[in-house]
Order: sequence, then C-alpha cells, then structure tokens
Amino acid sequence: MAEYPEHPWYIGAALGKAQVEDFSSNSARYDLILGWQPLSYLAIEASYINLGKYEDASAPDPLLRIDGFGGALLGFLPINDRVRATGRLGLHKLDIEHGFEAYEVKLARILGVGAEWTLQERLAVRFEFQHIADITDRHANGKYDAISLIAGVLYRF
Repeated sequence: MAEYPEHPWYIGAALGKAQVEDFSSNSARYDLILGWQPLSYLAIEASYINLGKYEDASAPDPLLRIDGFGGALLGFLPINDRVRATGRLGLHKLDIEHGFEAYEVKLARILGVGAEWTLQERLAVRFEFQHIADITDRHANGKYDAISLIAGVLYRF
C-alpha cells in the first residue's frame, strides 16, 4: 500500500559537472528544483538546468551554452529507512547558444539514476548520474548528448 508523505512539496538546488559530446571541455552545471511527491515511491519535478559553457577550437561552433526548463517523473526504491535509490525520466526544453547566435531547441530527453539520503525529517541530499539525449537546435547546427554527475540538497515543506 502506498504511503503519503507528510511533507509532499520540496525545493532544491544541485551542482555538478557536465560533459557535452564533441566538446573537449567540461563545465560546471547547476539546477534549481521544485518537486511534489504525492506517493512514497513517485515524485514530479519541475526544474531549471544550466549545463554551462563549452569551448573547443576543433568544433564547427567553438562556443556552446545550454540551459532551459523542463520536468521529470522520479521513482524511488527504499534501501533502508534513510536511503532510497532514484530513477528519473524527463523532458527539458533547452536553449542552445552557438557563439553569439541563440536557438530554441526541441525537447531533450533526460534519464537519470542515483540515490537520496534523508538527513532530517525535511532535509535530504541527492546524488545522480544523468544522460541528456538529443539536444538539437531548430536549425540543426548540432545534435548533442550530455552526461552529468550532480549532487543536490532538498528541503521539504
């Protein structure tokens, strides 16, 4: 039987490293999160993600910036009273900026796996590996995949 969390709403922030294929540099990544967990094993999140800035002299467009908004479904599998494994399936509308020219992209898919540790009743930390597929601008100047490792803090209310 599903349990209903006492504090279903949460906000959070995450930091990490991201790598976009075809660019040799890594970038700092940050996320801002608003979530609702109606059941103990399921949550819905809206988030802003910024994958950072990439430079690579050998790429056709040597400067690339990616950020945008989206949402995800999260599933939880309890490991013990404080630790849960997480799985993410999401869609984000990311904006790509090549050099000084900006493009609005199609929806990119996000898959993630990780773990969440509850530190106190309302405070938790989350670690996650994410793969973002098909980051594509509408003029097809590039189609990229990205991988990220992130760590974040969540506060439930």
